[in-house]
Amino acid sequence: MKRITLGNLPGLNLKELGGMYLTIFGAIWLVLEPLGFFGVFPNAFSNLGLIGYALLLIVSFLIFVPISQVWRKVKLYRQELVTVVVVSSLEGITYEVKVPANLQVWDFVSLFIEYLEKGTQTDKVKAIRRLYSPVLNLRRNGESRAIDNSMSISEIGIEKDDVFFISGKPIEDNTIRFSISR
Repeated sequence: MKRITLGNLPGLNLKELGGMYLTIFGAIWLVLEPLGFFGVFPNAFSNLGLIGYALLLIVSFLIFVPISQVWRKVKLYRQELVTVVVVSSLEGITYEVKVPANLQVWDFVSLFIEYLEKGTQTDKVKAIRRLYSPVLNLRRNGESRAIDNSMSISEIGIEKDDVFFISGKPIEDNTIRFSISR
C-alpha cells in the first residue's frame, strides 16, 4: 500500500507574506548587529554601505522563498485530514490517500489523476483522460456506487473497510464549443 497526501495548498495573504519576510530580515539583523558590536565583524555594514544592506535584503528574500513554501504545507497539514483507500487498476497499486475533509470529490479525483499522470502509466492515464470523464466510485460490502462530484469527502461518510476506485464515463462530444453568428 502506497501512502500519499493530496490537497490544494492554501495560499498566503499579503499580511502573512510581509510578516514572514520581516521576521526573517529582523532575525538576520539581530544576529549580525551584535557580531559587529562585539568586534567579530567590526563596522561590517558601515564598510559595505548600501551594498551591504542590499545584500541583507537579498539574503532575506532567498531564505523567505523556501520557508513560505514549507509554511503552506504546514497549513495544509493543520486541516482535518481524512484517509481514503483508492485502488488503481492501471498500476495495480492500492493507495492510502490523506486528503482534507472539506475537499470536494471532483477536486480529489482531479488531484489523484494528476498524481497518477506523474507515475509509470503516464501515457495510459492521459489517453483515458481525453476520452472519459472520471467518476469516483465507492465499494462497500461488495456493492459499488458512484459518488456525486459536488459532495465533499467528509459528506461521503467513509467507513473503515470502504475502498474507492475511479472509473470513466465516456465524454459525449455533442457540445458546441465555437459558433459564428451572422
